[in-house]
Amino acid sequence: MRKLLIVDDNTDLLFAIQRLLSFYDFTVRTVTDSKACMQEFKSFMPEIVIIDVLLSGEDGRQLCKALRENPYNKEVTLILFSASPKCLENFHECNADGVIEKPFGIKDLLEKIEAAVQCRKKSLAGRSGI
Repeated sequence: MRKLLIVDDNTDLLFAIQRLLSFYDFTVRTVTDSKACMQEFKSFMPEIVIIDVLLSGEDGRQLCKALRENPYNKEVTLILFSASPKCLENFHECNADGVIEKPFGIKDLLEKIEAAVQCRKKSLAGRSGI
């Protein structure tokens, strides 16, 4: 099972995504803010983190950058998601591996997660010269 952490301030959305992804062989944990994310990240050690850009009073893009700055997190796939496509522009500047636009269907969600995971793998392979 792949371990996935979702950061969003919409608890209904978190519940729905958690339930859906559990049927697709993911172990999912959820948090509603960046402080909780950092704590859960350390204890859960997810392979994938999905971060809402517009968290209550916070910018998920900054959280994405902070996670990526830690060299121990280089293999973690980071994905941004938002209902505002403009917020997802230039996602590479935040060091994210992919984006998901809200609203989304389960098939689209799964495809975007897999595409971001592949992007992270290619990025790591490119750095190691493989």
